[in-house]
Amino acid sequence: MGSGRKMKKYECKESLIWLCYKRVSRQISQKEINVMKLLLADKRYLHWSSGSVWGKAVKDGKIFMSRQSWYHYAKLLGLGLKRKKFYKKRNRVSVRAAKPNEIWHMDVTRYKTTDNKMMFIYTVMDNFSRKVLAWDVCEQLSGAIRLESLKRAIDEQYLQKEDLKIGTQSLDLIVS
Repeated sequence: MGSGRKMKKYECKESLIWLCYKRVSRQISQKEINVMKLLLADKRYLHWSSGSVWGKAVKDGKIFMSRQSWYHYAKLLGLGLKRKKFYKKRNRVSVRAAKPNEIWHMDVTRYKTTDNKMMFIYTVMDNFSRKVLAWDVCEQLSGAIRLESLKRAIDEQYLQKEDLKIGTQSLDLIVS
């Protein structure tokens, strides 16, 4: 029997998919629809994903449907649209300096070469200009190398330029 003839033969305006629940059993009941509506509107679960709410409902024995059916009926009922309003966009504000040499970043990056050697790249970077102030490449991870690159950056930025006025200028160092 084609789907068009099936629709006419078992038509039911009460059902979400317009088929009689008693004759076509592969759909969810009105009781399960009501449980879905209650759970997806419950304030305790508003910050949960729809799939997590489904998992909780199955675990508690409140519904007996697949996750795909849960998503399908939630879409038919328009329940997913209401839930999206509760997800706030995160403001990603990074650390930004207002002038050069106010904030520096130190980082060590591991890099594997084509001949399978592991190399470590040590960098000191100015936050304001994004200029790399000092860098080293070495085959070993070492605090001594890290310290030397920091000393070189301080020497080049302050001591050689004689810009440093002791006590008047501060420098924040972010290490990752």
